Amino acid sequence: MINLNFQKNSMYWLVALLVSVVLGGCSRADHEPKTGEYGQTLVNSIQLSSEQIDAINKSPMPQIKDVFSRPNIAIDFPTRQENPYRFVIVVKGHALQDGKVNMRWFGGIRMTESNQYSPQVFSDEDDHGYKINAPVLLVIASDPFSIGQDKMGLSYTALAELSERENLAVDSIQLQVWQGKGSQYSWVHYAGFFVILMLALTPIYRLLNR
Repeated sequence: MINLNFQKNSMYWLVALLVSVVLGGCSRADHEPKTGEYGQTLVNSIQLSSEQIDAINKSPMPQIKDVFSRPNIAIDFPTRQENPYRFVIVVKGHALQDGKVNMRWFGGIRMTESNQYSPQVFSDEDDHGYKINAPVLLVIASDPFSIGQDKMGLSYTALAELSERENLAVDSIQLQVWQGKGSQYSWVHYAGFFVILMLALTPIYRLLNR
């Protein structure tokens, strides 16, 4: 019985440890992207103009329901003989009031000369409790994506339109495209890992509780 209880307690601690690791990967950004985090090589980066920043700050909050009035952003980048790639939006701003901030973009990756792309959501909801006017840094990244070998050497475009902004005044936005494997993953990756982890541990938990 003592051994069984020890096994149960060990399992509880293991689950708690793994959950803390998963959630730790989703914590707020405390620095701008560095080499090795979202890729090995910064293929291209651009700074949004003051006009684009003004359009973002004038957009309604928290959600922009009129899709035709959503501010949009885009960055072109060349492709080389190595996958994967990563599209990153680095947002600097400040909180408008006490509380959390949230920003969500809707976009995708396409060949520069094409209008077709697979849509996805780029978002970062920061649960940290900010004070009014406190500085905010959001690093919003796409999942890693690959370019077909027959398409290498062509120019691609990463694009997105703003769909949600909560408690955030934007001061600057830098768009980046990274190439190569990185250590940082989006919350979607961690959520998927957590689901797989729970599915794997459920049979063990049931066995220990017999």
